[in-house]
Parts: sequence; structure tokens; C-alpha cells
Amino acid sequence: MGAGNFNIKSLLLCLRDGLSGVCDNIFPTSRPNSDTMNEFIIISYPNRIQDNKAYGTTYCWIELYVKDLTGGVENLPAISALQDKVYSKLPISTGTYLISNPTIMAHESDTVGFHYLSIRCNVLIV
Repeated sequence: MGAGNFNIKSLLLCLRDGLSGVCDNIFPTSRPNSDTMNEFIIISYPNRIQDNKAYGTTYCWIELYVKDLTGGVENLPAISALQDKVYSKLPISTGTYLISNPTIMAHESDTVGFHYLSIRCNVLIV
């Protein structure tokens, strides 16, 4: 595996492009100002990449945010629909990256008007 395959921009673009059509608002690494959005996704690679000589391994996070209903009630139908759309896109496979095996890691309120679902996926880099 070449050092160029560790490029964070390429990894993020692969994930963003693979999730196209799921949500109009996909952001890399950090949360945007969400005042005007009802839903958005944050994608990131928050850990190191393990170099196994012939391939690399890491994981990515896909965080789904949906605006709460009146009274701070979670909008379960909307967050469930986003989750289904993400799962329908997996695995994401290119000649260099394979993103697969989603696992739900967190599902809670962000305390500022949204609930979120954090999904962790394995990433194989060749």
C-alpha cells in the first residue's frame, strides 16, 4: 500500500461521494451552524490508519443529525429514513477503499435541538 492512499482528502471524498443522494447536507469532520437545516450528516476519520504493509485499516464515522420535533421530541421516522438510506449505500467500494460493516455507536440528543445517530464503519485501504 502506497503512502498516497493515506490521503485524508481522498478518504473523505470517497465517503462523501458514496453517500451522495442520502442528504443534501454532508460535511467533513465538524458540525456546521445548523440553524437553517432540518437534517445533516458529518463524516470523519477520527483515528489513525494501521499500515499492514499490503493494506491499511481504519474506521470512519457517519453521524446523522435530525432536527427535533416540537418539545424536543426525537423525529424517529426521519432519523430512521436517513439510516436506511446510508445502509442502502453500503458497502462503498472503489479501487482503493472499501467502507463496510456499519455499527451503531451512539444515539442521543445533542441538547441543542437535534438528535443524532453515530455509525462507525470499517475501512480497508489497498
